Amino acid sequence: MGLTCSPIDVEKERVLSLLPQELSVIAIQIEAYCDIVKESGIILKCKGDYESAMKFLESRQHVFEIPEDVDDEDNQDDMDGKQSPLACHDKRRRISMKELIAERRNAIVAPHPIHIEMEIACQDDICVTLVLQFIPGLRSIGVIAKLNRIPTSVYGNALFDVSLLSELFDGDDGSKCVNSAGQAKLDQLQISVADLESKIGRFYIFAQKMAGINDEITSKNSQLCEIIHSVVGKIRSRVRSRCVLARITHSLRMFFFF
Repeated sequence: MGLTCSPIDVEKERVLSLLPQELSVIAIQIEAYCDIVKESGIILKCKGDYESAMKFLESRQHVFEIPEDVDDEDNQDDMDGKQSPLACHDKRRRISMKELIAERRNAIVAPHPIHIEMEIACQDDICVTLVLQFIPGLRSIGVIAKLNRIPTSVYGNALFDVSLLSELFDGDDGSKCVNSAGQAKLDQLQISVADLESKIGRFYIFAQKMAGINDEITSKNSQLCEIIHSVVGKIRSRVRSRCVLARITHSLRMFFFF
């Protein structure tokens, strides 16, 4: 199958060299799984930009350093509440406490710029693409599901929404960060997964297991392949079930229309 990236080999190697280890584990296991079962209906892609990833890593290191030039926005230089021109000029070069908190908050929930996409071919030429992103500040994998080539005249959009991956496995709705330390950070910042969903998706347990970063157990390679096999099978089964339901609904509409 092969992990596809940039058409230029040198650029491909540069991008892959910065792929987070957690996503590398998923990519390697998907390729191994496809080779073992002779799966031709899965395409794995690496997306992202080398320069953006380098800037991301540099900025993270900078944000979590303790700066010496933190200023309080409410501080004033004199009793009248006015600042001297020199103080104003100096303050523009200093970071306020509010800005520092906002920077660190954004850094904690920011996804790594390089991610992988797993395209799974399903029935009726429908493809489900799992966008898998690693969030270093939470040490968790965020998942967004995208559907391609849906014959909307028959199926419409109602049956293929964000719920496609919800409860794929019992109790796994992705509404909590599986990593306990990561969830503690979200709680402290008063951020819910719903606030992040449009950007990084949900923290499904199956994705954490695919990456081998589940808090509860350390998965072996054979177990990771089994998890991938189960995920692919359940996604195809759910799409198949929804297609059947959509056809029935479409037929009923046509019956009553005529």
